[in-house]
Amino acid sequence: MYPKIKKLFNPTIRKIRKPIIISILFISLALFIWWTQPKINQSGTVKIWDRNHTLLYESAGEVGKKMPITYNDLPVYLINAAVASEDITFWTNPGVDLRAIARSLLINIKEGRIVSGASTITQQLTRTAIISHKKIPSRSIVRKIREIFIALRITASYSKKDILTMYFNQMYFGNLAYGIQAASSTYFDKDISQLSLAESAFLVGLLSSPDKRNPFSSRDEVKKGQIQVLDLMMKHGFISKEKAEEAKLEELAISTKKSDIKAPHFVHYVLQELFALGINNNQGLNIYTTLDYPTFNLSENIAKIWVDRLKNQHDLSNASIVLIRNDSGEIIDMLGGIDYFDASRSGQVNMATALRQPGSALKPVTYATAFREGYTPATLIYDVIKIYQTKKGEGFTPNNYDGRYHGLVLAREALASSLNLPAVEMLDRIGINNFLKVARDLGITTFTQEDRYDLALTLGGGEIKLLELTNVFASFARGGEYKEPYTIQKIVADDGKNLYTHHDNQGTQVLGQNGKQVAYLISNILSDPKARIPAFGEKNPLVLSHPASVKTGTTTDWHDNWTVGYTPSYTVGVWVGNNDNHPMREISGVVGAAPIWNQFFEEFLKGYPIEVFIRPERIKEVEICAMSGSLPDELCPEKTNELFVEGSEPKEVSKLHKKVLIDNRNGLLADDSCPKNFVEEKVFIDYPPEVYTWAIQNRQEVIPRQSSPLCNNSQQLSGKIYLEITYPKEKTVFESAPLLVNNERIVFEVNISQSINKVFWYLDGKLFKEAEDFPYSASWKPQVGKHTIAAYGMTENNERVKSDEITFSVVGYKEDSSN
Repeated sequence: MYPKIKKLFNPTIRKIRKPIIISILFISLALFIWWTQPKINQSGTVKIWDRNHTLLYESAGEVGKKMPITYNDLPVYLINAAVASEDITFWTNPGVDLRAIARSLLINIKEGRIVSGASTITQQLTRTAIISHKKIPSRSIVRKIREIFIALRITASYSKKDILTMYFNQMYFGNLAYGIQAASSTYFDKDISQLSLAESAFLVGLLSSPDKRNPFSSRDEVKKGQIQVLDLMMKHGFISKEKAEEAKLEELAISTKKSDIKAPHFVHYVLQELFALGINNNQGLNIYTTLDYPTFNLSENIAKIWVDRLKNQHDLSNASIVLIRNDSGEIIDMLGGIDYFDASRSGQVNMATALRQPGSALKPVTYATAFREGYTPATLIYDVIKIYQTKKGEGFTPNNYDGRYHGLVLAREALASSLNLPAVEMLDRIGINNFLKVARDLGITTFTQEDRYDLALTLGGGEIKLLELTNVFASFARGGEYKEPYTIQKIVADDGKNLYTHHDNQGTQVLGQNGKQVAYLISNILSDPKARIPAFGEKNPLVLSHPASVKTGTTTDWHDNWTVGYTPSYTVGVWVGNNDNHPMREISGVVGAAPIWNQFFEEFLKGYPIEVFIRPERIKEVEICAMSGSLPDELCPEKTNELFVEGSEPKEVSKLHKKVLIDNRNGLLADDSCPKNFVEEKVFIDYPPEVYTWAIQNRQEVIPRQSSPLCNNSQQLSGKIYLEITYPKEKTVFESAPLLVNNERIVFEVNISQSINKVFWYLDGKLFKEAEDFPYSASWKPQVGKHTIAAYGMTENNERVKSDEITFSVVGYKEDSSN
C-alpha cells in the first residue's frame, strides 16, 4: 500500500474522518436550506367548513382574525414581556441562541431526537409561519436544523422590529385568537394600546401553552403563566419588584363577548388536529370537516331542552354529545357543551374531551375482555356479598344500584342489568392488566397509571373522555376493529393546492382471533331488552325504534352520568353533569343522559333504513339451563337458547337442581323410616355454599337441613336425646352489608330429637333467644367480629342437652355503587 494511502487509515485519521464527513453534509444541508427557504407568509385566512360546505368559522371574522399591527402599535410592556420570557437575547442574537443550542445539542444527538429545546422568538416565528406546513416530524433533528438556518436567514433579511412585529401578528393565543390584537380583543375586548402591564404579562403567558392555559376554563394555570412572565421581567430589570407585585394583584376582567362561530367546541378541536397534522393554520386554508351542522343544531337543541327540564330538580347544568359514523370513524357531531360562551359554568371546556369517571358505562370492556379469554354469556356468577382487596389492602365490596343482590346470575343478565358485583368478580378473574390492554387497544388513552387501579375500575374508577368511550362502542359495532376517530376530510390552500386528504384505513382487530364474534356477543347482550328488564323494566329510554346496543353509567357520588349506544352504522355517546364537577342530585344515567340519547338518536335516524346486527360465522346457538348456564338435565325447570363462540359452548350437564325426599307434614327431610304416605319427592335448587346465606336471607326455598322429627329415624328409635347446629358450619365467614343491615339476618338452625320442646341460643356465651316452636331456629342481625354460637335443648321431662359450640366470623366491607 502506498504511504499516502496508508496515512488515511491510521488510527488518528479514522477517529476524525466520520466527524469531517458529518460536518461536510451538515454544511451542505445548511447551504441548501439557506438558499431554498420560503418567504414568511403573512396573508390568508383559515376557513373551516362542515361536510356539506356550511361555513363554521373564518379567521377573518370577529374572533381569530389577524388584525395586523405595526411595531409602533406594540406597548413597551408587551415587548419586554415577550423578550424577558421567550428570548432574553433577542435584540443581540443572530436568530438563534448559540449557547443554549450548545447545551442541548449533545443531549439531542445522543437521543436521536429533540429532547432539549432552545427556541428563540425568531425560531418560534419560523415554526409558526414557515415550517409547520412541511411534512417533517415536529420534534426531529432534521426539522430543528432547518429551523435554525431559516431563523438565521430571517435575521439576515429582516430588522429585529420587523421580526417582533411578525411574531406578534402570527402567534396563536388560544380560543381561535391568532395574533396579539385578536387576543386582546378576545380576552379583554380592547385594543392592544390599552393593555396594562398585568394584561400584557397575561397574554404573553399564554404563548407557551395556549390550549392548556385557557382563560375561560383554566384560570389557575393562566395565573401561573402570568406570574412567571412578571417574575422574569423583574429578574431582567424591565420592571421593579413593586410593579410586579402590583400587577400580580390586579383583578383582570375577562371578556364574555360572543363571536360568530358555529359549533365552537368542534372548531377548536379541529384546530388542535390541524396542529397534529403539522400544517400551518395561519396560512390561507380551507378545512373541510366531518361535522354535519344540521345534526349539530339538533343535538344542541335537544340537550338544552333536557338540561333545562332537569336542572332544578337534579342540579345539573350541562350535557355533551358525540356522534360517530362506525365504518369510517368520522365524527359527525361533537357538542362539547350547551353554551360555549357561558363563562359562569366554564362553557368553553369541551366536555367531549374532558376527563370524567364513566361509572358502569365501562363494563362492556370488562366483559369483552372476559369473552376474549373464553368466558361466555352463560358464565355463572354469584351476585352475593363478597369482599375484595383494594390496592391499599382495605376490604371492598360493591353494592348494586338497586341495593339488592340477586344470587345466581349469568353473564348476559349481569351485563345487561349492569350488576356491579358480577362485573368486579369478572374483572378479578381476568386480571386488571388484561383489561387495561384491551381498553388501550380500543383507544382509551387515559389509563396510564397501572399501579393506581384496582377492581373498582370496572365500575368507573378511572377517568375517561366521552369521545374515546363513544369510539370504544363504535369498535364493538365494527366487529372489534379499532379506527381512530377524525374530523378533517381534506385541507385545500387558497390557491387550490390540496395539502391533505384523509385516507380511510381498514381498522385494527383488537379483540383477538375471535374478535368479530366477541364484539357480536357484546352487541347482542346490550341490545337484549329482556335481559335488562330486571334493572330497567320493560319501558325505558334505552329502547329505540331501531335495533340498538346501549349502556348507561352513573358515578357513585352523582358527579357524572352517561348513555352510550349504537346501531350497526352509528354510535352516540351522551354525558350529563356539571363542568365544575359538583355533584348532581340523585340522577342516574337512565334518567339524565338516556332521554337525551334516545330523542337525539331517534331524530337523527329518521329516514334511515332499519338495520340489524348480522351474526358472524362461528357463533353457535345452544340450549342451556336458564339458571345454571350448563346443558339442561331432566330436572332443569327452565331452558333458554344462548349464543357462544364456537368451541366455548358448555360441555357439562347442569347439576344445580336436586331431587330430595321430604316429609310433607312439615317440609323436612324424610328417610326410609318415614311412612310412605307422608313422603314425597321434590326438586330443589342446590345452592352452592357461597350463595346459601343469600338464599336464606331472601326467603328462597332451599334444601332442608333438618330431619323430620315425625319420622322414626335411627336417632329417634335409639331413644337418645340429641341436638346439632346445622347452620352455620364451623369457621363460616359472613360478609355484612351496612346498607342492607335492616333486612340482613343470619339464621341459626338446629336438628333436634323429637323429645326436645325448647331451645336456648347462646351467642358469645350470653343467652339471646329462647325458641319454643318448631323449627327452633333463631335470627340475628350481624355485627362485625368473631363470634361463637351454642344451643341448649330441654325436653318435657326437663332433661338438658348441649350442642357443640360453633365459631364463625362477620366481616365488613367498603361499599361501592354505580349503574
